[in-house]
Order: sequence, then C-alpha cells, then structure tokens
Amino acid sequence: MTDAEALASIITTVQTAWMADVPAIADPNPYTLLRAGKERTGGNPAGYWARIVPTIVVQPLASFADENTFGAHKKRYQTYGFVTVQVFAPKSFGSDTKGRQIGEVIRDAFRADGQRGDVGYSNSRINRLPDDGGSWRFNVICDFRYDTIG
Repeated sequence: MTDAEALASIITTVQTAWMADVPAIADPNPYTLLRAGKERTGGNPAGYWARIVPTIVVQPLASFADENTFGAHKKRYQTYGFVTVQVFAPKSFGSDTKGRQIGEVIRDAFRADGQRGDVGYSNSRINRLPDDGGSWRFNVICDFRYDTIG
C-alpha cells in the first residue's frame, strides 16, 4: 500500500459515513466535507462542515519484505499516524448537540471499520474544543496503521 492509497482509504471511511448520516442530522442546514489543505470558500456560513487532516507520525523499517512476493531487496515499513476530522457547527440553538452527533458518526465509522483494506484504525475519540466565536468545534481523532513496501 502506498501513502496515497492509505489516504484515499481514510477519506473513504469518513466520506461514506458523512454521506450516509450527516444529511439527516444537519438538515436543513448545508454541510460540507473538506480534505486537508483545502479552505472553506463560499457556501452558507451557518452550515455544518468538517476538514480531514491525516498526520503520519513515523514510518520505521519493520523487516525485509518477502523476496518471493515483493521481489529482491525490498523492505517493509510500518506507518503509524492519526487522522483528525475537525467538525464545525454553527453557533445556534441545538447546533452544539448536532455537531457532537456528527462527530459520533465519524468516530463510529472508524470503530466499525476497524480495518478498511490495509489501513487499521484504533483509539477513535472525540474532543470538544472551545468555540471560536462563530462555531462549535469538535475534533474526532483516530490512530491508524498500515504497511508499505519500498
């Protein structure tokens, strides 16, 4: 698995849960899911939105890869990191509860997947952050692990 494939798997986990469950929670407000490095532009500022931010912590050499499977002189690296899904809810009556519900949907998606393809998830949790003046904020954080051959 490459880093790009792992990132795609992480995004798919969040996106699948987002598209399945967030519309029922956020309706009638708009909602937007962004990838890391993307800025929120346009749209209704009263909407719910989230940003996916994966972080690779370490990629140590784990072993030499199986020569018969991967070819000669290949190495297996274990990648460890965490993904933060930043959830923003408009500051209005009841929206803090809905923001937390959206966070629970995402947290539970990581828990349900446990492992999607070759990416393993563990220790998913929600942290409530102080409001930023215009939004209630929640971070869904989940550790991940996968192997790469190089």
